[in-house]
Amino acid sequence: MIGASTRAMSRAHASPSKGEESGAGDSEGIDPDALLRALEMLAEREARFTERFYEIFFDRRPDARELFGPYSITEQEEMMRETLHSIHALCEDQAWLADNLAALGRSHAEYGVTSDMYPAFVDAFVECGREVLGGDIGDAGFRSLRRATSEITRQMSEAAETVPLKRSG
Repeated sequence: MIGASTRAMSRAHASPSKGEESGAGDSEGIDPDALLRALEMLAEREARFTERFYEIFFDRRPDARELFGPYSITEQEEMMRETLHSIHALCEDQAWLADNLAALGRSHAEYGVTSDMYPAFVDAFVECGREVLGGDIGDAGFRSLRRATSEITRQMSEAAETVPLKRSG
């Protein structure tokens, strides 16, 4: 599952020197050790996290519920695993991530996800993490979780902007 060493993540997120940028985008301020711990703990509590996440998200964005149609909890758990995997890949500056997030952003736009839904997703994700994990990962873990999730959704939202708007009629 999520098994990369924290040392590798620390190296991947060493602060870039002036003029040098990380391939992970806006991942500055992410504590890789705290984030890895958070991801491992969320993976251990995946079923509860997924169920509660969608409750929170749909409460915040009832309009998003229809976009999920008849997806079962099993399919929602798979979508959550993909989110957790993407956050983990962000920590490791995985080369495949940018293209994957771009494709996901475009497909989400085609399904009707709008850019204003992403901040609600991030907020629900972090709030749910706080509920499910309590204080187990500390402020650095939650801060890193928010920054990583924000970066993932930022990249998806930017890619979604390339999708032509659907016109009615």
